[in-house]
Amino acid sequence: MAQAVREDERSPAPLSESWRRAPDDPFTFRPAVGENNVYLAIGNQLVAWSVSNGDTEWGPVELESRVSAAPAAIGAQVVIASRGDDATGPRVWWFANDGSLVSQTPVAAPISEISAVPGTVIYIDGQGVGRLGGADPWHTPVDDATTVHLAAEQGLALITTGGGRLLALDVRDGALRWQHDAESEISRAHVGNDRVYVGTAAGELIAFKIADGHVDWRRTLGTSVLGSPGQAGELLWVAGLDARLNAVNAGNGTQMYSVQLSSRNYLDIATFGQWAVVGARYGPWITVRGPTRTEQDRGNLRRPTPPVRLEVQEPPATGQPHLTIPAGSGPAGVAVITGDATVVFLQPQRARDQRSPAAGEAR
Repeated sequence: MAQAVREDERSPAPLSESWRRAPDDPFTFRPAVGENNVYLAIGNQLVAWSVSNGDTEWGPVELESRVSAAPAAIGAQVVIASRGDDATGPRVWWFANDGSLVSQTPVAAPISEISAVPGTVIYIDGQGVGRLGGADPWHTPVDDATTVHLAAEQGLALITTGGGRLLALDVRDGALRWQHDAESEISRAHVGNDRVYVGTAAGELIAFKIADGHVDWRRTLGTSVLGSPGQAGELLWVAGLDARLNAVNAGNGTQMYSVQLSSRNYLDIATFGQWAVVGARYGPWITVRGPTRTEQDRGNLRRPTPPVRLEVQEPPATGQPHLTIPAGSGPAGVAVITGDATVVFLQPQRARDQRSPAAGEAR
């Protein structure tokens, strides 16, 4: 009879390259990853590629004007915003995963960022933060709003501003529930369980209780943090301008691991299962995870078991602008953009494939 194996004794299948493809035209927005498609905004067009092989599923679909915000995958749909021009105003577009248009909604001002779940879209425009879909739409004035993260389970929209404020708005009506002034530029907010995490340009990592904004813990990193932290399991990964990727205990901020990067990090960290995906300013992208309990038990007590690290193969980097595009993470995997503007899609590699040289080197 087969013996049951505890989840923490299994080594998570590594995120490995499933396919890569270069688009015909350059793009500047983060890709969105859904269950079946990777969505890319190129100029005034939206295109969907299959998560299984990178083939074009549909598109490109031409919008009435240039795209103004990265697409967001929401269940079986994708939502995207167009800037508007002399002939048409700014709009928000919903498409089904087969490319058919579900709806389009005019908005008062061009939208710069979208965060969405089925039935609800929270957006940032030049005047503040608004909601579309579901209940009555609302719009709350917010000065210099820069990023938005929709924490749907908690009923909050988490907004960061250029002045260093973190705002928690009620998704139902846009009312301010709580706020914190970090007195320093802050990263995009990351939500994990009952906490919100941000990094600061002053070199702090701060964890808040999402219910009331109370500071749960804070840790001084000694380096500026510009990209959002990312949580994978019990570890919170954060990188900064000292070219190091640090993992801390998400519950109390205790330092656990540190990984050397090839150069400074400016990007949001994407996570998938137990893996964190990190892009440095001059490449290469890496995927990394902390050791499992079994791997720790097999290690040397005097020398802690290091994290497992894999590199995404990419051409030599010379500071190409494409290395400033964050990765897109979703239910099917992670899409990263290499220095030559190639999309590389990462998915979990099955255990039977772990005999490959890259996986062997990581063990």
